[in-house]
Amino acid sequence: MNMRKKAEEDIKTRTILEQILEQRYQTNLNIPQKGSAIVLLVSGGMDSILLWGMLMKKYGLHVYPLYIAPIKENARSKAQKASIQHYASLYRKQYPQTYHKVYFQTHTWLFSFSQVIKKKMRLLNASFLYENVSYNSFYDKYALGLVSNPSRWYIYSSYALEYSLLLRYHYGIDIHTFVLGIMGDDGIYDKESNLAALRSVNLSLCLTSGYVQWSVLAPIDRKRNFYCEKKDMLRYSKELNLDASWTRSCDSNIQNHCGMCLSCLSRKEAFHKAEIVDNTDYSHPWYRRFIQAALSRVKHKQVLISKIIRKVKGVSQTNITPQFSPKDTISIQPVVTWHQKGKSVYVFNPNTKYFEELNSTASTIWLFVEKNSPRLEDIVGFLKNRFDQNESTIRSDTKEFICSFVRDGYLQLQKE
Repeated sequence: MNMRKKAEEDIKTRTILEQILEQRYQTNLNIPQKGSAIVLLVSGGMDSILLWGMLMKKYGLHVYPLYIAPIKENARSKAQKASIQHYASLYRKQYPQTYHKVYFQTHTWLFSFSQVIKKKMRLLNASFLYENVSYNSFYDKYALGLVSNPSRWYIYSSYALEYSLLLRYHYGIDIHTFVLGIMGDDGIYDKESNLAALRSVNLSLCLTSGYVQWSVLAPIDRKRNFYCEKKDMLRYSKELNLDASWTRSCDSNIQNHCGMCLSCLSRKEAFHKAEIVDNTDYSHPWYRRFIQAALSRVKHKQVLISKIIRKVKGVSQTNITPQFSPKDTISIQPVVTWHQKGKSVYVFNPNTKYFEELNSTASTIWLFVEKNSPRLEDIVGFLKNRFDQNESTIRSDTKEFICSFVRDGYLQLQKE
């Protein structure tokens, strides 16, 4: 299976769910008429903040924003709240008739994949990772699309339902529609950001609440003319007369944007495609250290290296060459998750959070290392029997290959 051509969603399932919602329950899956009220899930990120303005200006909707915050505030949630408060003050002045105060609701998550990765715990199995990996042609990278909190859309939508009931019974405000800040190109990265997943959440809310008129929408529906990609939303920010750089997209628990996480990378890609200057403060030391490696496609000049070394899509943790002795044995880092499919090996690096496909030669070396925990000379002898190359060239290039994998956290050197 070619990961670059993986389907972004299950179209057959989506079609069935839409038929149930529209034909059996008469659920309205279109954006409501002008003057209607909706609940919008906001995160402080670029997508939901700009969507907030679009729903008021373009569609003339009364927007009741809902933010789900952690009970224990951290650097990330503080930055998100600061973003929300900044744009709330602007929207209150620009759209006084349709603007409504943000409702803050706290929630505690029992599990987070970000904590698993932070603690460098082994992630389930490689097959699971493979199914959650997508290829990004802009960066030429394989990115792991694991949502930190995998149940978040169900939780968020449930809170939106309860908030709408609160507004109805306490304030007489009739709301049937909840809008999520998912963009059309989010489906490239994760399985939750597509219409099939959205319709399943919608149907679940209808069945469990006993009220079939709830609509869960997001601008990812081409058929119903409610569709935007990140670059489109950024271009619309000009109509809103907004500087989107104050929004908060970063996945890391730091004050500024790290510049390296999946959300930061997709943010920078959107600014580039929209041809808008990105004034975001990517000032974290991680970004300053890795920016060149993160945004360039690393290519090796030597012919043999291009055959042996993987297609480089990760980010080196340091430029320091590991101390390497010919007597050192080489083995795979315990935290690395990998699997073989056909002639290729796929590996996940918890340090860079990138999932990489090794070419056939690198895959052969990887399997040899996994089976034998060899020394450098063992690998050189192994390659000499397979490639018609000068032995000294093989040794030099293989050593560079091993050092790059040690730097990136895939392999480890063990002293005698």
